[in-house]
Amino acid sequence: MLGDWPTEDQLRRTFGAVLEEVLSGQGLRTCTGLDMATDDALWEIAKYGPGAPAELVDAARAAFAGQLDGSNAARWRAELRRKLAARGQRAAEGESGPTVEARGGAEPPTKPLGATPTSVRAMRIKGDQTYLD
Repeated sequence: MLGDWPTEDQLRRTFGAVLEEVLSGQGLRTCTGLDMATDDALWEIAKYGPGAPAELVDAARAAFAGQLDGSNAARWRAELRRKLAARGQRAAEGESGPTVEARGGAEPPTKPLGATPTSVRAMRIKGDQTYLD
């Protein structure tokens, strides 16, 4: 396991090897050090295998260039800031998401001897707040 981030040279070699593999129909490896945008572009190629259109290969190369120059990360951070700002705006306006009610466990609990119906606690989740009943 690497202790540091992969170098640009290591990333270039990895991208070249992974691109070659998906173009030959071998599929896509995980934990390559490639970012999500590059991975997504490579997954599109993997759907086609050896018959992948040249446009998809060009898109994967462009996505990888975005990883190297930092534009993919900048776009991701900008989108995250936008989503957080929108969420903050909704919270400031008093809106929140739909209320979801959940109970502990996937199956109804069995009733042990002497247990009362209040031994099972209900939890309500409303937006980013959780309430125990």
